[in-house]
Amino acid sequence: MGKYNKTEVLQFILIFILIIFSIYNVNTINELSDSIDSLNAQIESIESNGGGSDLVNKVSDLEEKVEAQGSLISEQEDKIAVIDTRLGNAENDIDEAKDKIDSLCLHKNICL
Repeated sequence: MGKYNKTEVLQFILIFILIIFSIYNVNTINELSDSIDSLNAQIESIESNGGGSDLVNKVSDLEEKVEAQGSLISEQEDKIAVIDTRLGNAENDIDEAKDKIDSLCLHKNICL
């Protein structure tokens, strides 16, 4: 029974770490989203103050920053999707391991 519990604990720790990374990535996406909102507000503020070549350049720079932040959000979303897939796989592996251990215990009388 001791090894069976160790396996469960290790798998639980793995899942817990994956959840922490998922939360971290969600927080990063939220921060990036806030940055984009701030940049959009700056663009609107500049546009409302009137035109001018200097202001147009600032708007262009801010738009580039917004696009860069958008690509960072996409990358974070991709990472979250990968972590979510790994989490699902880990949960399936846990279930399979439990079934195998139970099967060994019942059929072969090898209990861990």
